[in-house]
Amino acid sequence: MISDFHKKQKGSKPFNKILLFLGIILCIVIFCLLIVANIKIYQRRQELSLQLENLKKQTEEIKNNNNQLKEGIQKATDSDYIEKIAREQLNLQKSNETATVFLMPKVEEGKVENQNNQNNWFGKIWQNIISIFK
Repeated sequence: MISDFHKKQKGSKPFNKILLFLGIILCIVIFCLLIVANIKIYQRRQELSLQLENLKKQTEEIKNNNNQLKEGIQKATDSDYIEKIAREQLNLQKSNETATVFLMPKVEEGKVENQNNQNNWFGKIWQNIISIFK
């Protein structure tokens, strides 16, 4: 009878090895799936943290804009501020005073760049190269 028991155990060894092998493979697959899921969660967390930072910046900008608008509302009722705006932006004056306006000449940016480039020898060469392609 003891010999029959040993024979039965020997016959089930290959089956146990297969089950052990399948169990190990299953554990490895589950481990890999957990790693992939963890990576996806980490990426999503990074995206959400960037989005949160952007939203915080937007709320700060909106709060600053709101404060400026509140100050503008408060200034709108101030007669000194209204007079200042009327003088500076609308060029209005009181009936007994004379206003003087100084106009600054406008300088085109392209001319200033051309003058700076022509002052040095490299700029002259560069202008010659550009004029060839025009």
